[in-house]
Amino acid sequence: MIDRNQPCPCGSGKRYKHCHGSLSGPPSGVLAEALAAYRAGALRRAESLYRQAIAEHPDDVDALNGLSAVLFERLRYGEALGPFRDAAERTGWAVAFHRKNLGLALAKLLEPEANERRGLLVAQYYERERVRKAAPARPATVSAVLVARGPLESVLRSIESVAAQHVRVDELVVVAEGRGEHIAPQAAGVASHVSIIDAPLASEQPVSPDVCYAHGANLGAAGAQGEFLAFLDAGDRFEADSIGRMVAEVAGGGADAWGFAQVEYDASRHRADAERAMATSDAPGEAAIGPQGPVETDARVWDAPVGELPSFVLGRRDLAGANGNLFIARSLFRKLGGYREADHPGWDLCVRASRIAEPVIVEQRLYHVGGFDSGRVTRGLEPETRQLIERRRDAFLADALGSDAPTTNEFAPSFPANRTLLLQSEFRAERGDHVPIAVLRSLTEEWLRRIALRASGTVARAADESAGHPVPGDALVVLGVYRSGTSALTRVLNLCGAKLPGNLMAARLDFNRKGFWESEAIVDLDARLLKRLGAEWDTPDVTVPRDGVIADEFVATTMEVLAGEFDGAGFILIKDPRVCVLAPLWHRALVASGYRPAYVVSLRHPLEVAGSFARSLRSYGGLALPRGLALWRGYMERVEAFVEETDARIVHVRYSDLLDDWRRVVARIAHRLGVALDARVHAGEIDRFVERDMRSQRVEAGSLAAIVGEAEAAAIDALYQRFVVRCERDATETRAT
Repeated sequence: MIDRNQPCPCGSGKRYKHCHGSLSGPPSGVLAEALAAYRAGALRRAESLYRQAIAEHPDDVDALNGLSAVLFERLRYGEALGPFRDAAERTGWAVAFHRKNLGLALAKLLEPEANERRGLLVAQYYERERVRKAAPARPATVSAVLVARGPLESVLRSIESVAAQHVRVDELVVVAEGRGEHIAPQAAGVASHVSIIDAPLASEQPVSPDVCYAHGANLGAAGAQGEFLAFLDAGDRFEADSIGRMVAEVAGGGADAWGFAQVEYDASRHRADAERAMATSDAPGEAAIGPQGPVETDARVWDAPVGELPSFVLGRRDLAGANGNLFIARSLFRKLGGYREADHPGWDLCVRASRIAEPVIVEQRLYHVGGFDSGRVTRGLEPETRQLIERRRDAFLADALGSDAPTTNEFAPSFPANRTLLLQSEFRAERGDHVPIAVLRSLTEEWLRRIALRASGTVARAADESAGHPVPGDALVVLGVYRSGTSALTRVLNLCGAKLPGNLMAARLDFNRKGFWESEAIVDLDARLLKRLGAEWDTPDVTVPRDGVIADEFVATTMEVLAGEFDGAGFILIKDPRVCVLAPLWHRALVASGYRPAYVVSLRHPLEVAGSFARSLRSYGGLALPRGLALWRGYMERVEAFVEETDARIVHVRYSDLLDDWRRVVARIAHRLGVALDARVHAGEIDRFVERDMRSQRVEAGSLAAIVGEAEAAAIDALYQRFVVRCERDATETRAT
């Protein structure tokens, strides 16, 4: 008998009484066999056993959930939806992990539509930014609004930062706590016009600092005359070029323009608190439960601020980082009714403003948070609790899904065309239990109807077809570590005639803005195998089995994915850097599916790769150069081992050569591999796609030893030089013929 206070044997991390002990007893009989098969990686056997258990006990929630989780891991999301729904129904939709699991399945079903919308918005956002940055700056009058509370020295420090601006501030409005006569002499020299509003910022009853700030900021804004308002809290300060930069970046947007800069936390205590707050604010909740354990979500899914549209990120965390870090058109501020006297008024105002216009984020640290005393509590400084963040996110979601307030910003989650993208983002973040049950239930039933119609159509088409699918032909596989040019190379090969899968990952704002050209299904497949082996994308030294249950299951599922993603196409193209680690199994699956595999290895200098890691992953804290170099070595050693053991067709190309002369590289690949690539049909599109600035990191020579030490540097350099020789050999042999 399991002690109800002990951890649940399913691996959820909960106590048994709060997990399966609240629903049923520990698994036994067929269920126990099914769970053992799942844990061993024998997914097809686990599926059969779970179906047997359901046939014997149709209302067994654990069997329903287990079957769905197995189907989910095998990428059969539509089939997983029904049992997940049945498990939720049988528990009255009251169990959170059932709703989370249902959301994870829905996220995958919504993915194609959501990715299409996300890609469109990313392209529109980049165009918006291009136009904004190209437009000439226009002058604007600015009122700085300072909420002067706390020690006088903190207030004066803030005033001095206004006085030090490179661009003269037109007006300074200081809202004081009945001591304006002390502040006035210091403020008088700052601007041509100084307003001192003497008003109590707190009632006799205890009031939170946030409420106090909101009250004071609204008083100051009401008396301001500038076209734009720049807010400042006591103890905080502007960089000397802050107002000038904000005017140049934001003011061109007109009456509904607003934005904020990056924040610098002056005190080490504040910086540490902010980092902890950021770490907790984006963290997902409890893991959803699969067959007596967690359903593994995508290892690649990272909840980072820069990779998504700012208005979407605002639903999860306070991007501005401080109540005072706000530069906004006075007309928009008034339209919104100013700050609301509630917790985190700055964050709240940003969310409401994002309904009307997308913020301009100035990528410079122009606002310094100092704080007027050691007990100050300000959004962006306190280590946020999970409960508080979840309440904010829930309120944001409910408002975006149900509010009647008009939304004019096409990038906002509440914009009608973005509803699917919003729901998919929430489901993907394991927040299906936070979506209103009525919405979750309705969407589930809609998808079950779609799936039934699709299945009947598929059966009808299969009955009408007299001939089978065409025999598969060549399969091009691009191999290379992340950040080595594999995305650019893949798109060029695609435009020259190789077929990509249908559901591709959407582009991101922070990197790969032109697309990854990777299949969601293939990425899921690879990530889940690595996860099962105890690895992630950044641990390429994992031992991958060549045979046995796990290998056989992977090959079988890969064959299903190939059939579904390419529908028997004769010339296909596959790219996911994880394939470097899993190449032997992929080769086996491709051959078993009737394809003739051929491989294109993309080479980039290890220091360029490491530098690109550090730059492109800055929104996740960056990746130190030694770690980036270790990843380059780990991936490329796997590629070299595969190249040496296989008899498949292989060609090596440099990323720099692709950018210099993509036509020559395509000709080399076509000749060496004997595949039909046509560089003429879409040459103009390829010319527009391949740009010199795609190579943001350039290394002609560099000292690896200064970064990783002599021994590691020698190993990396030797490996790189061996690949250089292969590239030159393939290029030379192509020219000779």
